[in-house]
Amino acid sequence: MAQMVYNSLATIMIFLLLRGGHSLVDNCETKEIEINIVRSLTVQFAGSPRNAVCVANVLVNECDGMCVSRVTPSVSQFPGFDKICKCCSETSLISREITLTECRDGHQILDGVHPTTFFSQPANCACQPCQN
Repeated sequence: MAQMVYNSLATIMIFLLLRGGHSLVDNCETKEIEINIVRSLTVQFAGSPRNAVCVANVLVNECDGMCVSRVTPSVSQFPGFDKICKCCSETSLISREITLTECRDGHQILDGVHPTTFFSQPANCACQPCQN
């Protein structure tokens, strides 16, 4: 029985080695995409406060790609598995200030009102251990 288990594990290990990691490569990068930012704010217009919805289309960074993850039978912890889980995620963040380009109070455009807002975006991305 022990010999059969050993042979099965050896066959699995050979298969994994033959499959190899040559075609499995981490591919995680920082990409720029366009998003629409919408903020509900109280703004000053014609000398009085107004509840407004302000918008802007901006280019922002995102993390995009695939990372090699695998689960393989463990030779050292039978009957267990060795798990390697990696995710494409940010390695650092930067804060950006943007100017909102249009504000509306209901159907009325509030001319000359261009508040700013802040948000965080990835500065760099890489394959990293997944967070559970």
